[in-house]
This record gives sequence, structure tokens and C-alpha cells, in this order.
Amino acid sequence: DTSGLTASDYIVGNVTDGNLAITKANATANTVGGNMIYGGSLPNISANLSGLKPFDNNLTANAVNVDNVTSTTHVGRHPVGINIVDPSGRLGNYNVTTNLADIVIGKATINGDVNAVSKVYGDADPANTITYNGFVNGENSNVLSGNVTFTGNPGVTGNVGNHPIHADTSGLTASDYIVGNVTDG
Repeated sequence: DTSGLTASDYIVGNVTDGNLAITKANATANTVGGNMIYGGSLPNISANLSGLKPFDNNLTANAVNVDNVTSTTHVGRHPVGINIVDPSGRLGNYNVTTNLADIVIGKATINGDVNAVSKVYGDADPANTITYNGFVNGENSNVLSGNVTFTGNPGVTGNVGNHPIHADTSGLTASDYIVGNVTDG
């Protein structure tokens, strides 16, 4: 409205209305993941928003466990999603860059002991076995694949006495486990 403007040497003529262009503000939505070991506790996951204008503080972000990860979820990377809560309908005023994290599940470690066995001089060596510990989720050595190589068996002609038996477990694999220390028998 220019009706109140005056000037001694001018007449205020027609003034064309202008526009105020409002562009979107930039904001960032982040998730925070974490690491866990197979069979362990779920890490704390979270989400946050940054770059919001102070008057838009009712916009919130919640982390979402996309794959419903639990202690029985297998080893690997599992995404943490985000749910933005916008009760006032203000999110459309922002260009939101999203940075998503993962829950990373690592292999659990199992250890073992070569079982003690005995024989009579001149007999064949008995079969060697390992007792493992550290399995989780009710699992056992059935989840292992591959072969164990035993060394130190004295054979039929072995002298009377103790003979340490060593287990080479490098041929064992498991999708959710690492074979750690195996104590000689």
C-alpha cells in the first residue's frame, strides 16, 4: 500500500506487488547403530534431527530396528531406519538429508578342550574329540563344518606315558562363530 507516500517533486504511480520466495531449509536425519556379538545384547540405537529451526522443535526422530534384530539374528549388517514424527506438518519446509547406520553383528567365539583318552600299550589309538564351550542360542557343535586335524597320537608302537594331542581347528568354519583356543589334551 503506497497511499501514505508523498514527495514534493514526484507522484507515486502504480507499484507492482512483489513476491517473497521462501525456499526449503536444510536438515539432517541421522541414525546411530552399534555393534554386538551373535547371541549378545542388542546395542542401543537412536535417531536425531539437526538443522531444524527453533520453532520446529516438535519434529522428532525415532530409530527403527528394520530387520527386527535380536540375539538370534545371524552375523552381518542390519540397517537402522528412521521414523520422523511431524505432528504440525512442518517437515515439508526442509530438504532432509538422511544418514542411516547399521547394527553390525560379529561372530561369537567358541573355545574347546581336546578330550583326554587312554589306551593299552599296543592297541590302536582311540578317536580324538573336542568338547566346545561358548555356543549360544541353544546351538552346539552341529553348526560347525569342516575338519579337525589331530597330531601327537603315538600309534600302536607308542611308549607308555602321556602324549599331548594337539587339535588344528583351522579347517572348521561356522557362519556365526569363530573357533578360538582349543587346549591340547
